[in-house]
Amino acid sequence: MTLDLTTERGVALFLDLVAACDVVVENFRPGVMDRLGIGYEALRQRNPRIVYCSISGYGHTPSPRRDEPAFAAIAEASAGVLGRPERPGAAPVRLGPPIGDIFPGATAVAGIVMALFRAARTGVGAHVDIAMYDAMLSLNECAVAMQSVLHRDVNLDQAISHSAPFGLFAAADGWVCIAVLGEPVWRRFARAIERPDLIDDPRLGSGAQRAEHMPGFLGQALHDWLSTRSRFEVVDHLKAAAVPACVVQDSADLLRDPQAAARDLLIDLDSYAGVGATVVGTPIAMTAARPVIGPAPAPGEHTAEVLRTVLGCSEVTLDDLAASGTITRWPPAAPEPAREERP
Repeated sequence: MTLDLTTERGVALFLDLVAACDVVVENFRPGVMDRLGIGYEALRQRNPRIVYCSISGYGHTPSPRRDEPAFAAIAEASAGVLGRPERPGAAPVRLGPPIGDIFPGATAVAGIVMALFRAARTGVGAHVDIAMYDAMLSLNECAVAMQSVLHRDVNLDQAISHSAPFGLFAAADGWVCIAVLGEPVWRRFARAIERPDLIDDPRLGSGAQRAEHMPGFLGQALHDWLSTRSRFEVVDHLKAAAVPACVVQDSADLLRDPQAAARDLLIDLDSYAGVGATVVGTPIAMTAARPVIGPAPAPGEHTAEVLRTVLGCSEVTLDDLAASGTITRWPPAAPEPAREERP
């Protein structure tokens, strides 16, 4: 639905909806909702059980960066959640998906569910204050802990120092991920690449020792084996040997991935604008049937339905609200045809 919150009637309708709802989610900068007259304190006066979730760049409590705007890239960079290539002087790179948006959203869901559980038990709602920076910093907890203890940086895209081979490696036609962790896996891996002699090599007696020799002879042995095989051949062979491995997939691979299809994650939709697309469905699977997912609604498509069913607004009232610009009815009124001017 659409609602103009800069108008008195829009705010009044919003407050009426809040009285009948459980959760409000907003992602303005701190102070904007208060200036509109619909901040948390105002809403809990109308509904003490309301769960009010704010998602902002740096949170609502006093802090040096509280009032700064933020996008996913800003949150990721400010919390150090970036890839840092090993080549000296190379620029840090973003990790791919906009996790600065996605993970704070997932964190917000967890906070909302906890607040709803509390409201059900106590009758009191809560202001769930989610900062994108906080969520990103929580993802970077390993690097922070390692820096505080070992006084050295841990780069997210580099190989780990306590096991090898562990990470991304080039096959003949693309990239694979191999994760050798622990001595049993190491022994299976050495046999799989047809180098059983490596198992008893005293230079490779532990994961840390193997990591030390990845830039040298161990890495060369792996390269020699990988360079003559396709990525799918590599992965099939290693998995058959019970060595964790997978193909590094791009978006084209994902659209034809049988795993995604088997999990009902790829959904073909027509948008309201008539443009078809394949989208990713919910990653949450339960014993109940997955929800039926339809196309994204157009702005204002359900405004009348929500106000009619939740607040009992009459058609006269809806027409009046639309005429004043407080709401948008669907479908929008067609523009009047241009008048032909006579010479």
